Amino acid sequence: MASSAARHRVLWDTDRRRAKRARSQSSRAPGLAHHYTLPLVAGSSPNRSDDWYRPARDWANGLSAGPAGLIAERVLSDDVAGYVRFRAVCAAWRASCADPRAHDVFDRRFHPRRWTMTPLRSSSSDGAVHSRRAFLKASTGECIHVRLPDLRRRHYLFGPTAEGLVVLCRKDTLAVQLHNPLTGQRATSLLFPTSASNAYRINDAFRVRSAGLAGGSTVALHYGNSAVAVSRPGDECWTQLGPVDKFKSAVSFAGRFYCVTFESISVLEATASQPPQLVVAVDLKPHCGGYLWSDMVHLVDKDGELVLVHCVLNPTSTNYCERYTAYRVNLDKRDMVG
Repeated sequence: MASSAARHRVLWDTDRRRAKRARSQSSRAPGLAHHYTLPLVAGSSPNRSDDWYRPARDWANGLSAGPAGLIAERVLSDDVAGYVRFRAVCAAWRASCADPRAHDVFDRRFHPRRWTMTPLRSSSSDGAVHSRRAFLKASTGECIHVRLPDLRRRHYLFGPTAEGLVVLCRKDTLAVQLHNPLTGQRATSLLFPTSASNAYRINDAFRVRSAGLAGGSTVALHYGNSAVAVSRPGDECWTQLGPVDKFKSAVSFAGRFYCVTFESISVLEATASQPPQLVVAVDLKPHCGGYLWSDMVHLVDKDGELVLVHCVLNPTSTNYCERYTAYRVNLDKRDMVG
């Protein structure tokens, strides 16, 4: 057995030397590089399925800007993480495609929609892992670790948006930022609503229930108990919509931001000429038995379909019984089907 293993090692080393000599000879003959084939010694490569060996092509220098740009577009249409890896290969490939940091964070081409942020437990006392988060791609099971801007000393992490962006808040100024964890793009800082700062204690336990984009570049936050604030590029601070206790649930769906109030599902309308406002999309009173003062309501994006989950607490002799009803929301007909 030992002599057989030694014989295989000798044959494999001999094959490697032959391949090295062939590469050296082809490099001295212009136009012949990577076009030769070298037969292997029988039995020298038990892991190969054929008897021929071809060296790897020099794709970094051999792929021109035109084909590289087309490949980059196809990769980006599938997943922005693959696009970031493609750009990391070499300077020539980076020059053949668009730099995400040359565009603002609202450019939907670079949004990591397929990645879900999960908490990563800190393993040290010096905070080295505190700013890292794991992002999971549910369709493939792939998991990557990303270091976010300093979460220990400078930022609060409010949470992710439906588009895969991350909402950060500076601890010193309470300025809120949108951050793309995969490309590094970041939106201009905007001050958090003064009323929110007075009503809630902004700290690591502060809760942003949901966040998302409405239209092209309007950002909406559903925070605290039931408040909603919005901002647009050029605003000096966030604008709070309605009373702080009006909104029971909110979700970003199909590029728009929907909120559930006590009596309706409303959609955020924001244009350049008009201030942000909520417009009734579906009246809930015919479906949910009146005003939703004490009921729990949640809007959910279920595989491209907007669903409202209504929970009613019915008292019993000893406790309360929860009864759930799910409705498909038809925005075109302004109706729901239970």
